[in-house]
Amino acid sequence: MRQNIIIGMTRKEFFYSKLYTILSLAVVATIIYAISSVVIGMINTDGFDLELIMDNNMAVIRYFLLCIGYMSFALMLAFLIRRGTLTILFYFLYVMMLEPIFMLIHVYYFKNSSRNYWPMNSIEDLMPFPLFKVPDYFVNKEWNFNILLPYSHAMFMATLYSCLFIFLAYRSFMKRDI
Repeated sequence: MRQNIIIGMTRKEFFYSKLYTILSLAVVATIIYAISSVVIGMINTDGFDLELIMDNNMAVIRYFLLCIGYMSFALMLAFLIRRGTLTILFYFLYVMMLEPIFMLIHVYYFKNSSRNYWPMNSIEDLMPFPLFKVPDYFVNKEWNFNILLPYSHAMFMATLYSCLFIFLAYRSFMKRDI
């Protein structure tokens, strides 16, 4: 980072280069996902009907938002923590341990469905693991909430959180010393 600034890149240019990298990686990953989905759909679908192959509730757009969401969270952590190894460790710690613990505490004390709106959970609900859809078919009388967010809610929350993460990364980067 310092070397890029020293050779003449402005802070905004450096930050935008990171955003362009995120967008480029998300677009490439989404194109690979779309191509593989169409190929697998054509192989496993009787007859060639594009409607049957693509019948998955805007899965390509949701996958793009998922990529942007994960990478914008990582960008925010990278600009806040500023140490590579520590950032990676905290990313995995938060995604795998801290947020699930926070969600369990939330469920225990509040017993409502707002626990689904934590940042990584709402991003994960864009493309959930298929077995996570099974409990939504059963009635849970004790807790009275669904395991997954509806796709429209997950898309809105992922977009909102991605914008928030990018804004926080931008503010942190512009305010701090290099």
